[in-house]
Amino acid sequence: MTPSSRSPSPLKLAVPASLQHRPAPVSFYLKAGLLGFAIGAALELTFVKTNSYEIMKKTQARKRLQEQLDYEALLQYQEEQKVNATSSRP
Repeated sequence: MTPSSRSPSPLKLAVPASLQHRPAPVSFYLKAGLLGFAIGAALELTFVKTNSYEIMKKTQARKRLQEQLDYEALLQYQEEQKVNATSSRP
């Protein structure tokens, strides 16, 4: 099979000029950036107005307190096991 008889790879196909990639104008990127900023600002404002951050802080505080209590209970249990293990030895 000669190199000329092989089918062309998909990357080597001729693309019509109307379908060739043209970079977007700068105004497109500015509009997209401003739209993203506006949506983000609106979401932040909504979180602040609805007091969502305070609710999240309380939830996280409860979770951390529970983890701390569980950890302290685990340490106490381990200490009890050590005491029981040393007192049961002859």
